[in-house]
Amino acid sequence: MVKWLARLATSQWAWVLILARAVGVQPIELFILPFTIDNTQLLARPPDIHPSEYSLPREDRVHLARLRYGQHPALLSYQKRLDGSIADACPGCNTTPNTIKHIMEDCTVRNHTHQQHNIHSMKAPWESPVQVMTYLRSLGLFGHLA
Repeated sequence: MVKWLARLATSQWAWVLILARAVGVQPIELFILPFTIDNTQLLARPPDIHPSEYSLPREDRVHLARLRYGQHPALLSYQKRLDGSIADACPGCNTTPNTIKHIMEDCTVRNHTHQQHNIHSMKAPWESPVQVMTYLRSLGLFGHLA
């Protein structure tokens, strides 16, 4: 049984290598590509992640990764998907759903804070990760998660 599984895994990996060569990419890119083509928050291919992100602690990088895809427990819109009884209105302006797009671009109550931290678009988590983490911490977004 173990030999059969080993052969199956080897043969599947061989197909991955063949496909990667045919497409002209590294084998690992075949697994990453489906997640990088269209981001659900940007509705487009996301920009490259700025190298400054590597200076952040792992916990912050995990926060950023989850926020980029709108699947972070600090977002009320995400909590509502898990539990329909939770209200997802923004705690700042109390009007629209509390999504990462709303926090980064649309919340009128947070306009001054946007400007202070130089956050102006949904591309900021990719292009300015250090500033975004400072901005989100100043909002207290991660207070109850720590």
